[in-house]
Amino acid sequence: MNSVKFTVCVFTVFILTMSTFADVTNGDFSDALNGWDYNSGVMLSYDLYYPDSAYLFPLAEEEQSPLYSSILSQAFSTDGMNCLTFSFNPISVGGDETDHFYASLLDSTYISTLNDSVVPAPGIDPVSPAQSLVSYGLSPEPYFFHWSSDSSQVPQLAEGVTMSSADEDGWITIFLMLPSGTDSATLRFELIHDYDPMDAETMIYIDRVVLSHITAVVPTPAAVLLAGLGTFLVVSFRRITG
Repeated sequence: MNSVKFTVCVFTVFILTMSTFADVTNGDFSDALNGWDYNSGVMLSYDLYYPDSAYLFPLAEEEQSPLYSSILSQAFSTDGMNCLTFSFNPISVGGDETDHFYASLLDSTYISTLNDSVVPAPGIDPVSPAQSLVSYGLSPEPYFFHWSSDSSQVPQLAEGVTMSSADEDGWITIFLMLPSGTDSATLRFELIHDYDPMDAETMIYIDRVVLSHITAVVPTPAAVLLAGLGTFLVVSFRRITG
């Protein structure tokens, strides 16, 4: 008698539905940098390879703050969304020193001075760990993501944060699950340059800042049959636009 062996495959299906409103302004930078706070180390990218994105870059030495920081931030309301994503593209050239890129999610007590930093230093306004809604490490640090231009250093991700691999154009996407009960927050990006013309020089492009809502649901028997015994996640998402 011949026997037949069946293998059952379980897979996940994502259903996306559009939300109506957006509470973070201009997350795709199609309206230049309108809606964002930024210092002189940030501009809209006019690079043909990275159009319509925010561009964080090293300043001339006489323009630098004590930490040589380029800062971009925006306060927003979550409107019930529970996931924040953004994409960044790091370009580093030359030298032996290391530049650092940080992303922070801060509470309503944080007010940007555009001369502050997540790294303590003389002459700047410190970003307090107490203001951080999602912190890295046990210390803790006032950021949820840290990338450095030193390829030997592993990126630091807080709990609830995941990072994609770089796509063919070099874009990396960060996914952050917002803490329960978060109604408003400030998303803050900071690129700290180790300034020396002969050492590292890093440019960071930022784009596709998006709020979304992810809800797990239990599939019905009919849905299980239709999806091949799959697990369903219903994901409603919202593109951040002006």
